[in-house]
Amino acid sequence: MKRTIVLTLLAVGLCSGLVLSLATDSQDNAPERDADYPHGDFSGDCSRCHSPQGWSPAEIAPDFDHAQHGFALTGRHAQTPCRWCHESLDFGAVDTSCVSCHLDVHQSELGRDCSACHTSRSFIDRSGMIRQHLATRFPLRGSHAATDCEDCHTPAGSYGLQFVNTPLDCQACHLAEYVATTDPDHQADGFSLECESCHSVQAWNPAGFDHAQIPPGAMCADCHLDDYDATDEPDHRQLGIAQDCESCHSTNAWRPAAFDHDLLGPGAECAVCHLDDFTSAVDPDHVAAAIPQDCESCHATNAWVPATFDHDLLGPGAQCSTCHIDDFTMTLDPDHIAAAIPQDCEACHTTVAWI
Repeated sequence: MKRTIVLTLLAVGLCSGLVLSLATDSQDNAPERDADYPHGDFSGDCSRCHSPQGWSPAEIAPDFDHAQHGFALTGRHAQTPCRWCHESLDFGAVDTSCVSCHLDVHQSELGRDCSACHTSRSFIDRSGMIRQHLATRFPLRGSHAATDCEDCHTPAGSYGLQFVNTPLDCQACHLAEYVATTDPDHQADGFSLECESCHSVQAWNPAGFDHAQIPPGAMCADCHLDDYDATDEPDHRQLGIAQDCESCHSTNAWRPAAFDHDLLGPGAECAVCHLDDFTSAVDPDHVAAAIPQDCESCHATNAWVPATFDHDLLGPGAQCSTCHIDDFTMTLDPDHIAAAIPQDCEACHTTVAWI
């Protein structure tokens, strides 16, 4: 028993001595770092930067891969002088976060990861910002995608632009346009401040105006008086046509218009609007036949034809052939010309019909 205990103690002692010997040997064989070594924990082949002729000036080898040391040099970073980031020669002491070199003008409103919006090519990389904006409450589409950031994100304080709590309603950016608009006058007519109800994000015009948004009591002439005054076919002002546009027009377009002749003021004459139609009519020739310019004596207000012609309206001395010479010469059963039938149509026909 005693012998077993003694052997055990000897074994433990030998093992301890061996471990201590190995540890001491390891420390003795470890490469000693010069106390003047300036690069901290950075280790590498000195010849990558220095030459046998001297430590300085140092010249970094073209194939030196910065990415192997925790930070890839891309874009503008590859053109940046080393001293801008490495203020000391202790390379391992450099903080690789963006804000360690770049002032956070957003005051941490957007987090500390600059790469969410910016790239190493440039801080002003609109494509990245637009993509990032898609994840916000206000995706940039249409003309908004081409708008300068400062137009919506106004300067706040001495640092930079305000991003958090930027208002999303149209009037926050477009109130000045709303107030300045006079055709129609948005403010006077009580238009909604929600621009998207009429406009799109592509452009202000064309705008799809919803007349249902007009407040009670608004008159057509409030917006369309210039259109009313400029219309000359027919001349709305001269004829005293009511300024209630919807009595003839729809809210989709000015034309086609359904004109209600009952809206004409007292004493309105057909020729004021239809004189050109009167003088250009050749079947029959209204001027030659001295047909009166009272259009409604033959025509309806729905269309020119069919027309009901009242022969009693013809002036004294009017000849049938003035209107019906073609009918006379083309008739073959019987042949009016060969039979020398007189051109006094009423001798055989009535004013209701030929046959």
